Amino acid sequence: MSSGAPASVAIPLATPEFIEKVKGYHDDNFAAVNSALENIEKQLRKSLSKSDESGELTFTRLYTMMLGVWCEARLHKLLYEKGVFSEDQRQFVYDVSSLGERWQRALELGLKKHLGLQISDEISRKTVKFSVFNLYEEIRGWISEHFAPAITLRNKIAHGQWIKPFTNTQGEWLNSNNFSICGSSIASLNDENLLTTTIKIQLIKEISVTINNLAVDSHVYKAENFDERYGVVSSIIEKLATADYRAFKQVVSGTFKPPASA
Repeated sequence: MSSGAPASVAIPLATPEFIEKVKGYHDDNFAAVNSALENIEKQLRKSLSKSDESGELTFTRLYTMMLGVWCEARLHKLLYEKGVFSEDQRQFVYDVSSLGERWQRALELGLKKHLGLQISDEISRKTVKFSVFNLYEEIRGWISEHFAPAITLRNKIAHGQWIKPFTNTQGEWLNSNNFSICGSSIASLNDENLLTTTIKIQLIKEISVTINNLAVDSHVYKAENFDERYGVVSSIIEKLATADYRAFKQVVSGTFKPPASA
């Protein structure tokens, strides 16, 4: 007698030819997203040069949202770079739903491939060299600090929360008390601008390269390459921390006045 439960259907393994097609899909998507990001940046610069506050707000929000979109498209492209990850390794990444966690898992896989570890192996101070573990933890921190907020803001902006973002309105609606203002998101939105978003794009690009380099054969990318990678990413982090948007905006808008010579 049938229990009424649906029979499980075995999903056939993807052939190398189909995986190559999927790689092409992600490459095409990323190219289009990257082009859109560049176009929005140009429009935002035009708004700044014209001192168009309304245009600046519009294109800043779109630029911020596209950073999160770009971050997701870049991850898909990374996971399908030729010779980097296997299907089992992709599944390890895609098994979690959070985009930030997917980036963390991609980093974890990259390091495990570099060290010849299995997916199930632990990364800790006991299993890897001190310097390697510190680099790993540092990059994990960068992803948490800079990728996750970009993804959160993408969702807020996509849901129309441009000025007054809410704590959470994606779950079940109970009553109007659901609409409570999220102060941290307001601060994050106000901190985003042409300069900071452009720097964050540079940051994600370089972290992607670092993960890619970790995941390929270790005889190609040796330890000194990661010292160099660390230096590149660290310099971008420092640039982000010291970004002066007011001065940058004055230069772009043509209102900057150099100090008079003595």
